[in-house]
Amino acid sequence: MNLFQKLTLTSFLALSSAAVAQAAEIQLTVSNIQVAQGSIQIAVFNSEETYNSGKPVISKSIQVTGDQLDISFPELTDGDYAIKLLHDENDNGKLDTNLVGMPTEGYGFSNNGGRFGPASYADAHFTVAGDTSISIRIR
Repeated sequence: MNLFQKLTLTSFLALSSAAVAQAAEIQLTVSNIQVAQGSIQIAVFNSEETYNSGKPVISKSIQVTGDQLDISFPELTDGDYAIKLLHDENDNGKLDTNLVGMPTEGYGFSNNGGRFGPASYADAHFTVAGDTSISIRIR
């Protein structure tokens, strides 16, 4: 093998391993779904800025079929993320509330944050390093 072939092979292997090392996946389990109807609206954020502005880097809508769902978010880069979700039972695209503003539909945040209101980014963010599994329990 000549020098050019060795350099080409070395470069190819380095690029291939870098691409594989950067691929990550979030495997999300959503539990405690109270009503088997409607959809789960999921928003994934990659910074405090996107989290606070409500501009997710990924969003999905998954039809509810039982009391638990498993969802994958492949092809991510390693880093910090946070997730907000809503169980939109009537598929009207919003979180329904009662007369005093309390939610009447299920919702949740990564790290199961937001015990007394919406979770802050500091409470909801988690680190993805390769494949990462998290669980969110619907409130």
